[in-house]
Amino acid sequence: MFEFAGKVAVITGAASGFGRAFAQKGAVLGMKLVLADVNPEALAQAALAAFGKVHCCSITQV
Repeated sequence: MFEFAGKVAVITGAASGFGRAFAQKGAVLGMKLVLADVNPEALAQAALAAFGKVHCCSITQV
């Protein structure tokens, strides 16, 4: 089995569906994740559910 603790992943579409499921599993495995989605409110909820804390950064005004 592979060791994922401490590994880094970028997950797009992380607010719902497979992206959210991957984010939750990655959090359980101890991964460092960058989560992205077009729906910032749903993304914040998904991150909070996965990690218990949220650090948000919007890149929509770049």
